[in-house]
Amino acid sequence: MRNTPSHPAPVTWVVTLRQGTPDSQGRLAELLRPNLERTLAAAPETREATYETPFGTLSLHRQGSSSPGAPIRLTFAANHMPRPEAGTAGQADGLPLLTLPDATIQNHGACLIGLEELHQSVLYHFNVRWDGALEAWSQRTGQAIPPGLHRSVTGTPALFIFAGDPGTGKSVSAATLADRYCRQQDITGHLVRLGTELRGDGTVNSGGNRLQASFAQLGRLPDADLKMLVLEEAEAIGMRRSEGQSHFEDRAQTSTLLQCLDAYGGRRRFVVVMTTNVADALDAAIIRRAVPVTFARPNQHARCILLADWLPDVPAEALDWAAEVSEGMTGSDMVRTLMGLFTTAVQTAQAVPQEQVLEALFSAPRTGRV
Repeated sequence: MRNTPSHPAPVTWVVTLRQGTPDSQGRLAELLRPNLERTLAAAPETREATYETPFGTLSLHRQGSSSPGAPIRLTFAANHMPRPEAGTAGQADGLPLLTLPDATIQNHGACLIGLEELHQSVLYHFNVRWDGALEAWSQRTGQAIPPGLHRSVTGTPALFIFAGDPGTGKSVSAATLADRYCRQQDITGHLVRLGTELRGDGTVNSGGNRLQASFAQLGRLPDADLKMLVLEEAEAIGMRRSEGQSHFEDRAQTSTLLQCLDAYGGRRRFVVVMTTNVADALDAAIIRRAVPVTFARPNQHARCILLADWLPDVPAEALDWAAEVSEGMTGSDMVRTLMGLFTTAVQTAQAVPQEQVLEALFSAPRTGRV
């Protein structure tokens, strides 16, 4: 019997167009393939690459492992590509479907300060549900997985409520966590954000229809992919149905959301994140299904870390003073204040003395508590 020479399996690279409009995917592939081959020849372990082309900036992410000499397969993500017709991949009822991993989201996440412990907790929830953390715990401890626990993590929706004051990092964290999980698991992910779109266009149940379409669009994606739906300003989406002043459409939309959560509760790597400034305004049935995650304003230690990023030459004692006078500020408050201070200094070609930093932080407005 003759031995058939084995050839490495093709390795898929996901291509994301960040700006510009391509004439065709074929033309892009012609431009990318030789560049990527040269990159891999110089650095075989490369997992991500970015190239400038006549059609715009392209980012590439490798799926799975690779072996030397493996042929390259290019697949094009929906990110910023021309939108398909409604109901096709890359679009959720007219809303963009963001493909992960994404370098821009990763960079935004790197700017978050003081949230690592919270992020790790949410990521571990993902691992418990989908990635064998329960089984590993059972093997390590010798204790059987309680049936009730197993049902809870396999048959209920992966729903999280990110609650906190404006500017505490809720929305950025949701996208960052999706991106980090995809990188950790070496998978592709898809993210849809819904906010004011769910208030509808005035027609009956337009918001509810859009919500259903978004669940359905994500639900058609592969089980192996992460599918995250972020519902921003959730107090306007999942309003308490018992509120006397709530409109019929509001109550209907809350009911639609609950039906969708239950319908997709058992789907692998399907997660819904609701961000809100007023968690108490959410319907009790939504709260009962959710994992609560509270975003607090940065504490003294977190404020010191953030300030060190802006004031690298300031001694530790001065940073402590600056952290003291910035008490009560959100991270966004601090960045906004320091950005304004340094922008003025650059325009006037003036240095920024420590006293001016302290005064600006002390007198800067704080985002109101909700």
